[in-house]
Amino acid sequence: MNTTTTKETEEIINNINANLTIIRNLCTKHHLFISGSVATGKTTIFYKLKNKLCSEDNVYFINEYIDYDSEGEIFLRNLFADRISNFEFQHYIIDCYEKQLKSEEYNSADLIIWERHPFDALTVFCSNDNSLNIEEKYNINQRLTTLCAQYEIPLISDENTSLSSLDTSRISLTTAHEVILNSYIYPTLGGFIEYNLYLFFYCSNEFDQIKRINKRGRISEITKYKRVQDIIPLNTLYSNMYLSVRRKKTRNKLIK
Repeated sequence: MNTTTTKETEEIINNINANLTIIRNLCTKHHLFISGSVATGKTTIFYKLKNKLCSEDNVYFINEYIDYDSEGEIFLRNLFADRISNFEFQHYIIDCYEKQLKSEEYNSADLIIWERHPFDALTVFCSNDNSLNIEEKYNINQRLTTLCAQYEIPLISDENTSLSSLDTSRISLTTAHEVILNSYIYPTLGGFIEYNLYLFFYCSNEFDQIKRINKRGRISEITKYKRVQDIIPLNTLYSNMYLSVRRKKTRNKLIK
C-alpha cells in the first residue's frame, strides 16, 4: 500500500515538474535587440515593426531614450556641450529603460523588441574614453547588471542570444523589415524559435550615413557628425564590439 502511494506520489511530482517546465517555457520572454551606429536604419525599422505589430498584445517595444523622452535630444546636446557629465547621462539612459520595464505591458508580453541593448551605451560609448572613471563605470555596470537580472534581460554574450548583421547600404529597409518579420518575429510568436536575437545594423557607405544624419535633422548629431571622418570612429567602436562578442561566442562553441 505504501509502495503504491509512493509511486503515485512520484508520478504526481513528476507531472507537476513537467508542467512547471512547460509553464516556464511558455512564460519565457524572447528579446529582439536592434542595434548599431547612428543613421543605420535602426529607428526606421523599429517603427516599421511597431506599426505592423501594433495590434499584437504579446509584443512590447522599448524605445531608446531619445525616442522615449521628449527631453532626450536636450540631454544629448548638454552632454556634447559638457553641460552634464557622461555619468549623469548614462544614468538618465538607464532611467528611461527602467520606466518602460516597470509597465504591465512588459510583464505580459512574450516578445520584447528593443531599440538598442541596455548595455550598448556603456560597452560602446564609454569603452575607450576618459569620460567615466573606474568607480563610475563600476557603478553603471552594477546598475545595468541588476536591471538585466531583475527583468530577465539576456546579454548579447549569452548562449541563447543569436547574433546577426545587416548592411543597410546594400539592403533596403523595406526588405530588412520583411526579413525580420518572416525569419524571426512570426516564427517566435508561433513558438518555433526559442532564442533571442541581437541584430546589428551597419552602413558600409559612410557618405550615405552622413546624408541620413542630415535628413533626420537632429541638431546634436548634425553638429557632431559633419563629415565621414567624424562618423568612422563611432562605427569602428560598434563594429569592434559586435565582432568581439561574435568571436567569443564562436570560441566557446569550439571549446564545447
